[in-house]
Amino acid sequence: MKKKFLVYAAVALFLAPAAFADIVSGTGSFQSWGAGNLNQNGSPYWDAVSTDGALKNIGYCISGTGACGMSDAPGFIPYYGTAGGAAVSAFTFLKNSSGNQAAMQIEIAGNAGTNIFGWYEVGTNIKHEIFTGPQGAGAVSMFTPTANYGFYLQTDSGTYYTNSGVGADSGNQHFALFQQSAAVGSEAYWMGIEDLPFSSSDKDYNDMVIKLNSVAVPEPSSILGLGLGLGTVLLLLGTRVRRKRAE
Repeated sequence: MKKKFLVYAAVALFLAPAAFADIVSGTGSFQSWGAGNLNQNGSPYWDAVSTDGALKNIGYCISGTGACGMSDAPGFIPYYGTAGGAAVSAFTFLKNSSGNQAAMQIEIAGNAGTNIFGWYEVGTNIKHEIFTGPQGAGAVSMFTPTANYGFYLQTDSGTYYTNSGVGADSGNQHFALFQQSAAVGSEAYWMGIEDLPFSSSDKDYNDMVIKLNSVAVPEPSSILGLGLGLGTVLLLLGTRVRRKRAE
């Protein structure tokens, strides 16, 4: 039993890097809302009438009410915006985690087969794909962004960024961000996206819904340390066994 404990302790020591969530950077803050806000009057900014059907905008998807039909809905979690319900023109993320995971929840869009979702480097706007057009609900992807990054959606109408001052449809925010958990080390976000220019869209933000969360990825030094640590433990155990046999 003591030998097993030593091995388990070594594994726990080297496979437990700290995991921290990435931090939202922008001029807004997370706003509370409830069932009373779901009246499809455009306030909050994502609460519009969806042309996909009654009660199907992102608010219904996130809260698990209405007719959106998204499984595992997180409920009435806070959204990122202004106190008056408006969108902020830009928000990005500051990396504070060793790795990230994106999980596509639903796509309710005529352009679902060609839309591409990914992250981009703030400053250079270099894009990195996460999900390609053929991928749909249920797709999961790991990604490791740069220190300051945002998200984009590439469509037939142009590319939209979480910084709406970049790319197509300038000044119009095509992303709605919700925070499921604010706990350090286990923060999680949900993101709804509008994939058409505002001049021809219903602004329901349900065209693609993504869940984002941070995951712990062992650093190479930690993996090396694990090998050395386990090697040391096994060497000690072998020495003890040889001594016991010699007695």
